[in-house]
Amino acid sequence: MKPERTEPAAETNRIWQYRLLRYVPNVVSGEFYNLAVLLYDADGVLVEARFAHTFERVACHPLADAPLLEALCREFEELQQAGEGLDDRLAALEKRLVRSFVFSPPKTFLGGRAPEEIERLYRQLVADPPRLGAGREAAAPAPGTRLYLLQRIDEAFSELRLFDLGVEKNWEVPYGKEGEVKIFDYAYQPNGHHDYVQALALRDARQQAKSLKSIKNHLAGAELNVVADTRLGSDTRELLKKSEIRVWTEPQLGDLAQHVHAQLTQ
Repeated sequence: MKPERTEPAAETNRIWQYRLLRYVPNVVSGEFYNLAVLLYDADGVLVEARFAHTFERVACHPLADAPLLEALCREFEELQQAGEGLDDRLAALEKRLVRSFVFSPPKTFLGGRAPEEIERLYRQLVADPPRLGAGREAAAPAPGTRLYLLQRIDEAFSELRLFDLGVEKNWEVPYGKEGEVKIFDYAYQPNGHHDYVQALALRDARQQAKSLKSIKNHLAGAELNVVADTRLGSDTRELLKKSEIRVWTEPQLGDLAQHVHAQLTQ
């Protein structure tokens, strides 16, 4: 049975916990920089995580190890993309961290939906202040990254006004026996049931595909569409096909938008 959408009143009364991953370049002074925020539900299950994308504040410290931070950033993003078992892998990561990295104690709060809360916490506690980037033009996301694909999907969906027809972004879907939550990039509801669209980063695509294959088994027949780079490997394509997950590439985004439009207007 698919989860029904909660009423708006309940959206502001969810119990959440968060922890911060902190970098301590000078363990003697104890000063630190927040590198990531981890969001947990009331049962302590990790729901979402956001890692710093820039290190301008940290780079000002004479003892900061920028290459180390960049490497940790890449590792963290790989853990996040893996989906299943992320909490266990983070626990293992915590055990092997040196003294320069610490996790803060969990803090509990009442809030709304996970995507909005993780974004708010990230802006408040992790992101560099806007003034540090004032006057700088943001670099365009590289082709094959999730951010690049999400921008292209937004453009294709907006052209057919799919968001006006009910397509929603960052849709939470509980699955599995341990109360795991998957946040799909896009969700829409034809004929009373939910179907989903997910961007698949070219990097670590096979690992992401394996995670989606496992999650797909819990979706009770929902259609799952994946948008990927044209360079996606044939082995990953075959894995998704066998999992009954339909693959669309960037040149096919117009066709995907037409497919979703037909589903919502039939």
